Amino acid sequence: MVTGKPWNAFNTYLGGLRSRVALNADVGHRITSLPFVATHEAYPGHHAEHCLKEDGLVRRRGWAEQSIALVNTPQCLIAEGMAEQAIHVALGDSWGAWTAEVLAEVGLTLDGDRAQRIETAFGRLLAARQDAAIMLHDQHRPADEVAAFLARWMLVSDERAGQMLTFLTDPLWRAYTTTYIEGSRLVRSWLGAGGPADPAADRYHRLLVEPMLPAELAQSSRPTPA
Repeated sequence: MVTGKPWNAFNTYLGGLRSRVALNADVGHRITSLPFVATHEAYPGHHAEHCLKEDGLVRRRGWAEQSIALVNTPQCLIAEGMAEQAIHVALGDSWGAWTAEVLAEVGLTLDGDRAQRIETAFGRLLAARQDAAIMLHDQHRPADEVAAFLARWMLVSDERAGQMLTFLTDPLWRAYTTTYIEGSRLVRSWLGAGGPADPAADRYHRLLVEPMLPAELAQSSRPTPA
């Protein structure tokens, strides 16, 4: 657990098939964040990708450059898109029930079905973060106006909107929101383009073990709703 960071959670790959996942205590994570954080940061998201590429590309093929992760690059667009879609690949349409079962083991009660319906509806609002970034960096709108936009259209508190604004104004991460929004759209479209003969789980595994480019995914994707 950490504080004073602009992000919600972060996976630091330590090498040797090990990762450290940090959660930002300033954010105030909802209990239903558990499956999203677990699948995004660990398995089958960032940790799984780092491990499989270290084993297959670095150790077996000698591609040392695959041990480097560069921020704000095409590599991040795919990596974050994969991590955003990880929950659907790993848990499918039953992640609510899975979350309720896991939490019950530590004495916490959750209506998994209701939580899943709410989070699915909330997920449709996430693209507003990219609109906010455009407002800030392209239209040069005042920060307080952008924070009010986030609070209204993402249904969050003023405090949470301020935390989002911290990420959007951070010198390193200010452009990174696009990797989540557009990366998720690209990967989701590509995963669904395989059909019964090439299921999404198999296509996702390709992303985990192959160094693919956004252009490759775009060329063989199906149109996806905004």
